[in-house]
Amino acid sequence: MSMTGAIRQAIEKHASAAMLRRLAVRNGMKPMWADGADKARLGQTTLDEIARITSGMDEQDVEGDDSGQLQNERPSPEAAAVSGTPARKVAA
Repeated sequence: MSMTGAIRQAIEKHASAAMLRRLAVRNGMKPMWADGADKARLGQTTLDEIARITSGMDEQDVEGDDSGQLQNERPSPEAAAVSGTPARKVAA
């Protein structure tokens, strides 16, 4: 991913890590869980491997609004791989 003007300005203004992640995703960065789900669909990895590697990354790979409130959470690898559409995480 290349540095964009929006990301550069956000860094210069000391934007939060969450804001930088949102800008990065909007500018083409694919979260690790999404890339892993794509690879699982292609048979290049397993859902277990995706879950092992990305466990604990929920707060790093979610998208929120400018207030910092979360709009959605990372789908389970099973939901993403089966449906191809991100699903909301169900609270335990």
